[in-house]
Order: sequence, then C-alpha cells, then structure tokens
Amino acid sequence: MRILGWSAGLLLGVRYLTSTIRRGRVLATSFHGSFRSQLLQKNVMLVMPLFFVLTLRYLLLGILVQYSSARFGWDVVDSGIFQSEVAVIGLVQYVFLLPSFLRYLRSKSLASPDEVELKMVRYSSSFLFIGSACIGICSARWLLMPATLIFALGFGIRAPLLSFLSFQGPDSSRGFLFSAATVASSLGQLVCSPVWGYIFAWSSGLAGLWQGTPFYTGAVCAVSPNRTDNCS
Repeated sequence: MRILGWSAGLLLGVRYLTSTIRRGRVLATSFHGSFRSQLLQKNVMLVMPLFFVLTLRYLLLGILVQYSSARFGWDVVDSGIFQSEVAVIGLVQYVFLLPSFLRYLRSKSLASPDEVELKMVRYSSSFLFIGSACIGICSARWLLMPATLIFALGFGIRAPLLSFLSFQGPDSSRGFLFSAATVASSLGQLVCSPVWGYIFAWSSGLAGLWQGTPFYTGAVCAVSPNRTDNCS
C-alpha cells in the first residue's frame, strides 16, 4: 500500500509539473508574440533607432571639453563650463520651455497627441544638428558658448520620444517598448563611444575646421530623427 501511495503521489507530481511547463510555454509564446508585434509596428520601427543615436548628445558633450582644450587652448577645468551651461539650459528647458511649447502646439494644432510629440522631436533634432555643426565650424573660442547653447536646446529630445512610444499600443505594452528603447540606447553607447573616440583622436592631428569632424558626423546623425515625418 505504501508503494502504491508513493506511485500515486509521484504521478500527480509529474502531471502538475507537466501542466506548469505547458502553461509557461503558452505565456512565453504570448509574451514573445506581443513584444514582437509591438516592435514591428511602422511607427515604432521608425522611432526606435533614434534611441541608438541619442547617446551622441552626452558623448559629444564629453568630447567638447577635450576639443576646446586641444583646438583653442582652454584649460580642462575652465572647459567644464560647457557642462554647466548644458545643465542650466536643460533645467530651464524642462521646467519652462518644453511645457510652454507643448501647450502652444496643442492649442494651435488639430493634430493628435503623438503627432505633437513628433513635432517636438523634429525641433529638438534641428537644434542638435545646428548646434553640433556650429561647434565644429567655430573659429574663435568665444563662439563655443552660443554654439553650445543651441546644442543644449536639443537635449530635450528624449522626453517626447518616450511620450510618443507611450501612445503606441495599449498600456500593457509600454513596458516592452521602454525596455526596447533602453536596449537601443545601451547599444548606441556601446558602439558610438569607441567610434567617436577614434574620430576625435584622428581629427586632433588635423588643422583648422577639420578638427571639428566629430561634431560634423554628430550633426549628420542628428538629422535622422526627421525620418519621423513618415510616422502615421
């Protein structure tokens, strides 16, 4: 009788384990299908690569400190003022400029909320493009301050991009999309850091405007958010 009891218990345990594995496979398949369906949306596929290149904002800011010292003879301690400038502009931008601009767009436009967010993305990318290009072509050290100011105005691009993702699909999919955006940003940092480090090291041996090559290439990458015109 004892052997029969053990056999029955073992059989029930095997059945429970089998059913648990089966339910887990169903949930995993559902999770994978939902995640894939969200990523394959046209709007998401157009916007997701932008998180890859957005890591260039802080990467170029770090290069700017070394660039100003190498090209214009700024002391490394003094060149830290650019980071302070970006921080101040970012504070003013998030507290005053972006909310006011968002209210203005919503009051003057009949577009949907996600289209309003895309307009903010395009405006921010324009500032990144103009500011990065201006930093590269600066011929005098005092011109770096206004050029950095323009560049800093584009740092608010991440907020409307995340807001746009929140409009894509149901609330349950936001975690998937935000995780994918974080992965894209991490991959961007992994790839862009050594590439732009090499570009800066190579351009440091050049003369004149060619020393601004890291910022020219950064400006080209900043233009890519304008592809969001195709989002629908």
